[in-house]
Amino acid sequence: MRYTRKQVEAKFAQAMDAIGVPHGDAYLKTDNGTYVANVGNFNLDYNAVYGGYTITKIVNEGGGETCPFGMGRNGAATFVAMMNALIDGVHILKQRG
Repeated sequence: MRYTRKQVEAKFAQAMDAIGVPHGDAYLKTDNGTYVANVGNFNLDYNAVYGGYTITKIVNEGGGETCPFGMGRNGAATFVAMMNALIDGVHILKQRG
């Protein structure tokens, strides 16, 4: 199945909501117009040249990132399948109590 970028973004948001982590803008605009890193924020990173989608997390005020799930980049279909697996795993854990 083919996925649009909006569909991938929606699935990413659903997965991050399922595990309860902040996601959205990597940088926030301050009152004086400068931008600061949104530390602790999870982001969907896309780069077609390097193979597609991955998840990053902002780890410091300088905008340093890590890949908390340790995965490389994946195409849209594979990425959506991985997010579905994450969401399903969360639901299973919730059912177990």
